[in-house]
Amino acid sequence: LDKNMQRTAKRPLAAGRLTPAEGLAYGLALCLTSYYILAGFVNLTAALLSLAGIFYYVIFYSVLLKKATVQNIVIGGGAGAIPPMVGWAAAAGHLNLAAWILFLIIFMWTPPHFWALAIVRLKDYEHAGVPMLPVVKGERETRWQILIYTFALVGVTFLLPLIKATGAVYLISASLLGLWLIYGAWRVWTVPGNKVAWTMYRWSSMYLAFIFLALVVDAVM
Repeated sequence: LDKNMQRTAKRPLAAGRLTPAEGLAYGLALCLTSYYILAGFVNLTAALLSLAGIFYYVIFYSVLLKKATVQNIVIGGGAGAIPPMVGWAAAAGHLNLAAWILFLIIFMWTPPHFWALAIVRLKDYEHAGVPMLPVVKGERETRWQILIYTFALVGVTFLLPLIKATGAVYLISASLLGLWLIYGAWRVWTVPGNKVAWTMYRWSSMYLAFIFLALVVDAVM
């Protein structure tokens, strides 16, 4: 699949710098090593969650979902949403409601982020036979869905102060960052062309980093 897309054609496996057997061996070694490090030096909950994330991404998303449904990114977003739960379990030894909200933040962030990229790389996905939303439903519907999911994402970020898991620093940061991202999504909806979609892709990357940075700053103040 990667070798059929310009964006991914230079990756080691796609470019032939690694054989499939070498890639599999390397991947399994990393998976097992990370599991035993977490299980031995952190806790079993974090270790099992890391394995769940690996299985979700490699098998459930990459093998079963990616070329099977237009909802690939929506359902597959759970894979990328597991790592903060691993971190939470590593620090606390268990999961609580706040940990699941972190999961939900990344889960809701994934569709607008990757659909913005899919608009820019539409021909790439068409050529590779990946049924991304703009390939199947068209750009107009994709831009509308980006706006909807962005509003939903911003709403989810306010669940943390709602359950009193964060303070004023996070609340103010989430509000300002949310307005910024909604503005970006609104531009994707109202302004044609790839430039605004690419800007949304970049902004959403920074947005997620800043949201989690705000969590850290809020926790230490």
